[in-house]
Amino acid sequence: MAPVNHAALRALRLKDGYTGASFARACGMDRSHLANIESGRNGCSPALIREMARVLGVPISAIAAPPPAKADDEAVA
Repeated sequence: MAPVNHAALRALRLKDGYTGASFARACGMDRSHLANIESGRNGCSPALIREMARVLGVPISAIAAPPPAKADDEAVA
């Protein structure tokens, strides 16, 4: 499962005027799955992230969560 920036996804969906049900339908998923993605309980497949970005007309980077920050390998004095 790929991480999703759930706050950005919800904000973009609402900005475009989609209800949860209408956006889920446009992306080919159940409304409950969208609710779990937007709440941060679930990630989703890379294919679904691409589809959501396509429906919203945004680049994938607008809704994909950034990778976790790597720990600094150097010891701090």
